[in-house]
Amino acid sequence: CVNCPTAHLVVNDLKQQYGASVKAVGIHATSAVGLSETMNTMGLMNAEGDAYAAYWNAVTLPTGMINRTSGLLDYDKWAAYVRTELEKEPKLKMHLTAKMDTLTEGVDSLINITVDYEPIANIDGKIQIWITENEITAPQMSGSSYILDYQHNHVFRAHVNGTWGTDVYLLANILANQCFTHKIKKHWNRKNLRVVAFVYNETEGVLQVEECPISFSHNIENN
Repeated sequence: CVNCPTAHLVVNDLKQQYGASVKAVGIHATSAVGLSETMNTMGLMNAEGDAYAAYWNAVTLPTGMINRTSGLLDYDKWAAYVRTELEKEPKLKMHLTAKMDTLTEGVDSLINITVDYEPIANIDGKIQIWITENEITAPQMSGSSYILDYQHNHVFRAHVNGTWGTDVYLLANILANQCFTHKIKKHWNRKNLRVVAFVYNETEGVLQVEECPISFSHNIENN
């Protein structure tokens, strides 16, 4: 998409302005560049991302959704909507950890994810967990230019617990936690992976979101 770099700049500005309060996930779908996994530059599209684009009818790109309540918005409207959403009082606090036993390259490995909940109110919703990757070098159109070594960040790689997440029921002031596992593909750069977890329901949208890197118990090994 020739306009995606402009949208990336908007996201970067929001993250600089609001820091960790803003979590971004870039889903490459439909007309995005898709290359073979055997190439050094990996394709950014996947079937999971296309499923989200189809569900939300994301035809004109780039487009974005904030907290699952905004509907699809052009990037010039993101800042105002983010500002409004950040003024809301949260109903939930979350703590997220992701661990892997080894950072060995060239093999598929399991990641162990734990979500700790501190609900302020009763919550009947879903927990959705996604894997993202930063600092991916891949081709990108920018206006009329074709950039071979463009750096993509917060790229959606996979969902952990289904396309729409799994049910979660929380009682106010009662601590709870859930654990999940996911296989990390061997061509992903493990040092640049992040886990994003958010709780949402269909009426209020996203109630809380957290993001964390992956911690490792061993040093890098080259396979």
